[in-house]
Amino acid sequence: MRAIALTMVVLGAMLAVGAADEFRYFGPDAHQYWVGFFVLAASITFTWAGFQLARRGQKALPVVRKATALMGAAVIAAGLIGDLGRLALLISVVCLLAVALWIRSNSQAQAPRTTA
Repeated sequence: MRAIALTMVVLGAMLAVGAADEFRYFGPDAHQYWVGFFVLAASITFTWAGFQLARRGQKALPVVRKATALMGAAVIAAGLIGDLGRLALLISVVCLLAVALWIRSNSQAQAPRTTA
């Protein structure tokens, strides 16, 4: 669980720095500025969820689930627009898949069993 939390914090910080860097080079009239705006918001949320996971453990699973969905949407959108480089896109997708698989395995472990 700590490894997943660390992965979330590192990925969120990496993309937040890249998104904030867009503000230095582009103004509000460029689409890169707005991609940076939304990726920065998603990155901050994803990093915060990683800290919550490290601090609260399994109790933070709903927050982690929502932050992962938000971050996944931001990364896919930035990749499709062409603002996210290939290496950053690859690292982001691999990390998001790792977090999503962790969420899936822990969500199934908490699901109540029904007998038919």
